[in-house]
Amino acid sequence: MSFAPAGSLLDVIEGGDNWLFLRRYENLHVLDLQTDLSSWSQTHLPILTAQFAGRHAKLAARGISYVVAIAPEKSSIYPEKLPSEYRLASPTLAELLTTACRQAGVEAVDLTSALRLAKGAMDLYFRVDSHWTYYGAYIAYRSIIEAIQKRVDVSVVQPHQILYHDKEGFGDLGVHMRPERRGLLQQVTLSSEVEAQIKAYDDRERAYASYTCQDGRSKAVILRDSFATFMSPYLARSFSTSTFVSPPLALHEDMIEDLEPDVVIHLYSERALLYYPEGLADWDARSWRQTYLEAYENPQWANLIRPLRRSLIEKRFDESVKLGQQLSDAGGWALEHNLAEALIGARLYEKAIEACDRMELRGNATAFSYFLKAYGQRALGRGEAVATLREALRTRPQHARFLYELGLWLAQDGDLPEAAAALHAALESAPGFLQGWSELSRVNAEMGDKSAAEIRGSRQ
Repeated sequence: MSFAPAGSLLDVIEGGDNWLFLRRYENLHVLDLQTDLSSWSQTHLPILTAQFAGRHAKLAARGISYVVAIAPEKSSIYPEKLPSEYRLASPTLAELLTTACRQAGVEAVDLTSALRLAKGAMDLYFRVDSHWTYYGAYIAYRSIIEAIQKRVDVSVVQPHQILYHDKEGFGDLGVHMRPERRGLLQQVTLSSEVEAQIKAYDDRERAYASYTCQDGRSKAVILRDSFATFMSPYLARSFSTSTFVSPPLALHEDMIEDLEPDVVIHLYSERALLYYPEGLADWDARSWRQTYLEAYENPQWANLIRPLRRSLIEKRFDESVKLGQQLSDAGGWALEHNLAEALIGARLYEKAIEACDRMELRGNATAFSYFLKAYGQRALGRGEAVATLREALRTRPQHARFLYELGLWLAQDGDLPEAAAALHAALESAPGFLQGWSELSRVNAEMGDKSAAEIRGSRQ
């Protein structure tokens, strides 16, 4: 039986022994899509593998370890509890990607096998929730730590340091049943202490939290999703400094430059693999501080920054312009890139350029403001747009999004060799960007370099 209350983002299905499973999340039919992965293996898998391999290469060049771990769906670990009409594909999404990453030289942890081997009297996943229990998370944590210890000195939380206890609750699936289904929700208490240094969020769009632990060793950045909530008590005690960043879809290079971790852990839920990968996910035009810490570092203007960011995401640009102007009038000049972005969205390009010029005059110009100024100039047909975009690249060299845009503009202007060079540089930073390979192939073909076009096209 399936349950989907009116207006719900979730569709829940009940299996054997009262186990609940996530059937649909928004427009993503999680269970149905996992019954046949042949198409996914041809479309999503190569791009995801290229992205993880590219991240590994960038971090390795800095001497930073990188570990990828896919948190399996409950259905991948307990398929016997599913309704009889569901027969999930084998190998699973997580197993396919883990194998592909390993073949590409990426340290990828097989959490699916570890959890299946640990099945027994103690549930590894909540029966009324889509996530693993704290015990299941601990099993996964030990597998990840084992991989990290190959290169990084790290503390390990031992079983005797953990006290498990249960309380009743609904869980993220039980609450969607009619009537609501209660069940046991495992809790955990650990002996050592962790101190929170930073906790920042912007209307749940982005979350950033940093912790210190006297018993921990080394520094880690954890790109996390909801499964990491149940692993964070262990990870936070393993490192002297642990930084949790969500959502885990992107690895911001400028964040890594600033934080200088010893290891980056990429914890990705299996269901998220069903979304088509964003080729330039790692290359936000904003800096990581502009993305994660604007409201936290400017609390006096947080009441303007958060709704402004939300209106930008939802493309309500008239509202964004009003909020951005209020922020500027209140003295938030260093944050005027928000107003410039709103003006670009509202197609008020002249005013957007003026806002960027004000930032430059005050010494507050950033790569993002140069990018916005260049975009506005290009929209107005001004020849200086390319030079302004190069200024953004001077501030953030090898930025794939900026390089890709530069390649497009140069190609449109007829400077094909320079366009090809910019596109090639973009793809060196973002090897999983399929649209970029297609554009480079087109430019090479237009130059008459048929062999290069065929080579680049084969990379698709």
